[in-house]
Amino acid sequence: MSQPTPITAFDLAALLDLSPGSMSCVILDSHSEEFIQELLSCLDLVGDLKASVLNEVTESAQLFVIALRNCPDGLVVCSNLNDFTNEEFSRLDSNRSQLLSRHSILWVLSSIAAARLIESAPNLASFIGGMIFQGIADNSQLSADEVQARLELLRREFEKTDEQLIVEVESDSIPLEPWVVEWLILLDRSDLVP
Repeated sequence: MSQPTPITAFDLAALLDLSPGSMSCVILDSHSEEFIQELLSCLDLVGDLKASVLNEVTESAQLFVIALRNCPDGLVVCSNLNDFTNEEFSRLDSNRSQLLSRHSILWVLSSIAAARLIESAPNLASFIGGMIFQGIADNSQLSADEVQARLELLRREFEKTDEQLIVEVESDSIPLEPWVVEWLILLDRSDLVP
């Protein structure tokens, strides 16, 4: 699995609101309940996408599909599959046509469960495509050390210095993707964000 794109709950909410009928995955190894609550709050702010949460432990792919069918239209945040085995993800993959109905699906998985899904459910993995994210805390809640660690990760990931990024933004030679906006905010340069 390639390195997932870091994303805040707000940015994910905005992306999901613009992508009805999509399937995506956010990886959270800790604080998943807090992230989900923040995501739901942000969804209320950014658009009209209604969301429901499947968080009761589901023992089988068949029971999961039944639970999903009973959810109202809109986004379904599925945070109940971390204990699925490779076999259960494979069964879910076999039933994928039943997942692609009237819902957008956001899989909230640990990194280990996400790896099992990608390994055992290749068709679901292809539906998810590049929509695999690493959930991160809202930048305003980060400590100084966390801000520096996040900036270092962005510098390595996109092979740019802070100065190069600022020059590109000021010259309009780079689109204001969510990662660019996040980087600018971490640098306390939100003045460059329209």
